[in-house]
Amino acid sequence: MPRAFRFWTGRARPSRPPIVWPVTSPLHFCRPHRPLRQRPPICFAPRSLPSHPVSPPVSSIWALKPVRPRARPEPHQIQSTQTRETSMTFKTTLLAAAFAVFPALASAHMVIEDAYARASSPVAQSGAAFMTIFNHNDFDDRLIGVTSTAAERLELHTHIMEENGVMRMVEVEEGFPIAAGETIALERGGMHVMLLGLTEPLVQGEEIEITFTFETSDPVTHIITIDNERQPAEGGHGDHSGHGDHSGHGDMDTEDDHSGHSTDG
Repeated sequence: MPRAFRFWTGRARPSRPPIVWPVTSPLHFCRPHRPLRQRPPICFAPRSLPSHPVSPPVSSIWALKPVRPRARPEPHQIQSTQTRETSMTFKTTLLAAAFAVFPALASAHMVIEDAYARASSPVAQSGAAFMTIFNHNDFDDRLIGVTSTAAERLELHTHIMEENGVMRMVEVEEGFPIAAGETIALERGGMHVMLLGLTEPLVQGEEIEITFTFETSDPVTHIITIDNERQPAEGGHGDHSGHGDHSGHGDMDTEDDHSGHSTDG
C-alpha cells in the first residue's frame, strides 16, 4: 500500500475487487495495457458505437460476389448463328421485294396512256373518256367493263356506219378485244368510254378515277385528267358535242347530231 495514503489517513487503503468489463463493452477495442491501481485502462475506442451489429451495404455484397465469366461460344456455333441471321434477313428482304413488285407487274401488263375525259358543257349529264391501252401480255385479252365514282353508269361505246350512210353510236356489251402485244385507241369518233349520270360536273383541269376491268388481266385503276379544250386528232370524226340525255342512241345525220348524247363519242 502506498505510504502517502497511509500518511494522510492513518490506515491502510482497503483492497478493491478487480473490475471485470463485459465483452460488449467498447474496452475490447482498447490497446493492450497493464492495469495500474485497478483503474480502467486508456481506451482508444470510437466515441460512439452502434448497439447492434451493422450489415455491410448491398452494393458491397455484390461487389464481393465473384462474377462468373460468360462462356464464349465455339467458332462453329458463331458461324451457324450468323448464317441463320443472314438467311432470315435475305428471306425477309426477298418477300418484301416480292410484295412490292408483284402488284406492279400485274398492273403493268395493261398500260393506259394519253387518257383524258371531257363534257360538252358544264351542265351536261354525261361525258366521255378517251385513252390508249397497251396489252403487254403474251395472250389476247378483252376490256369488258369500266367503273368510276364520277358517274352512275359507265359503258363502252363505238360508232357504226349504217347502209344509209348515217353514223350511229351503239353500246359494245362484249367489250373491246386487245390482241397480245397490240394497242387499241379509244378516241373521238370511234371507240370510247361513256360516263352516264355524272355525279358532279367535269371541270377543266380536275381529275377522276376510273377502274378498267379485263377478261383475264387484273383490273387497272387510272387517274384521268379532264380536258374540255382538247381538240380531236387529225383524221377523226370531229367534235361530237350533241350527246344529249343518251336516250335511244338515235341515228346521227351529222357528226354533231347524236340524238341525245351530251358529249363527244
